[in-house]
Amino acid sequence: MKRASKAALISGLVFPGTGHLYLKKYLPAAFFIIAAVFCVYDITTTVMQTAQQIVEQMQRSNGQANINELLEQVSKQSADNAGAMSGLSTYLFIFLWLTAIIDAYRIGRQQDKNSNAPSKKNHT
Repeated sequence: MKRASKAALISGLVFPGTGHLYLKKYLPAAFFIIAAVFCVYDITTTVMQTAQQIVEQMQRSNGQANINELLEQVSKQSADNAGAMSGLSTYLFIFLWLTAIIDAYRIGRQQDKNSNAPSKKNHT
């Protein structure tokens, strides 16, 4: 399997930036990994805050919430402004992941071409 395909698969199946690590392109790898970790952190924080708010509301009602009330609370919390930031982070994460796959493939293809190019040796 060529380096371009391997790098794209690694980046697509593992985490954004890991394909760049495979290609030994450490600066782009660091960019993609750090940006993706930030997005995952933001999404996780937002989900945990929403879950905590729902649990607190259920505790205030003495834990007597039925499934319809629970679904209503989840919908209400999702419409909150914190949900908008999480949505932005989700879209940014998807964009980063797709960009990392494409870029890893592009860099791998260049490396494949360079490794297949005939060397220019002086024949004397």
